[in-house]
Amino acid sequence: MSSNDAYCAICGAPAHDIDIDSYDTSRVSDESAAWLDRVNILAKASQRRQRDAEAFFTGPVNYRDYNWYEPVAANMQLEEQLGSDSELRVYDWTEPHDVLVPLHDDCYDLLKKVAAPRNITLDVIYETLRSHCPDGVALALDYDYGDASTCQGEHWKRIGGMEYLVASPTNIPRVEEFMELILADSKLQESDESFAVSPQKDDTNKDALNSLPGELMSSMLESLDYDSIF
Repeated sequence: MSSNDAYCAICGAPAHDIDIDSYDTSRVSDESAAWLDRVNILAKASQRRQRDAEAFFTGPVNYRDYNWYEPVAANMQLEEQLGSDSELRVYDWTEPHDVLVPLHDDCYDLLKKVAAPRNITLDVIYETLRSHCPDGVALALDYDYGDASTCQGEHWKRIGGMEYLVASPTNIPRVEEFMELILADSKLQESDESFAVSPQKDDTNKDALNSLPGELMSSMLESLDYDSIF
């Protein structure tokens, strides 16, 4: 078992693979939970290293322990902007670069779908998530992730009946509500930045989700199971 678990900034579930033996195997399997281990890190270089630092993804990473991840492949950008291309520590303000935030690939893909047809600007999403990172060293952001927050701790609590928390992202309860919260926070960041989630030419001052086509919202809701909606 890892020395501690670290959690995805979007869904609040473990941002790495976990032992599922305590779960109902009729509801979750190694295959269905494999998405937990598909993780990327949203990063931003220290201003000392780059005057106009922009947020970027490190590329796929593997979890080690104590919030440390190892990049799957060497990346010169990581060495230049973060000072290391071999190990990265998330949710740690004491590192020589800005705080690093882990995300599941599937969760970020879902966030992009919810925001569509607008494009997501990484700097805005990064600043939004960064503002919710507790001081010092943390295991997760300070968002209320619902049942996922109940399971968070030094080690993820595997509670019977909550297998949906480690299922596909489209089965995460309150997904529309939580994505709306992140996008709403991003709009607040927009007031302090000259860039944000790119608007359409004929859309101004509208909430991202309120401007979504009805067909898209219906399609997203149809992808959820009954318990996730009610």
